[in-house]
Amino acid sequence: MNPPPEYEFCLVRLRSSTQKGGTLIAEAVTDYASHERLICDPDGYRPPFCPRCRGRRLHVHDYRERVLRARGTAPEQKFFDGAQLFERACRIMAAGIRNQFPEADEEKVDEILVQRLELLRRLEERR
Repeated sequence: MNPPPEYEFCLVRLRSSTQKGGTLIAEAVTDYASHERLICDPDGYRPPFCPRCRGRRLHVHDYRERVLRARGTAPEQKFFDGAQLFERACRIMAAGIRNQFPEADEEKVDEILVQRLELLRRLEERR
């Protein structure tokens, strides 16, 4: 068995005391199978409301920190970061599709993914 990968910096860096919030721990998840099931479900780990403000929409409270970090990032790095984030989002969406349609082969998963991305694009255009 391979050793676990190194922790990503975002998981181990210290935050100043002015930064509130953090990771919610799903204490009910005690085995890998449960984790796999939840990670493949788009709403699996998402709480029904924000424990900080009780809002019902998906949002973040670290906006200030992300803006400050982005201001110090070179434009070409932002370009590559955007591509990486999109690729990661597609992998997560594909995992959710596989969970929703376990009988689908990779070609069908890709087809559904493209349909969902097109739907997202149309929804964004209507804003």
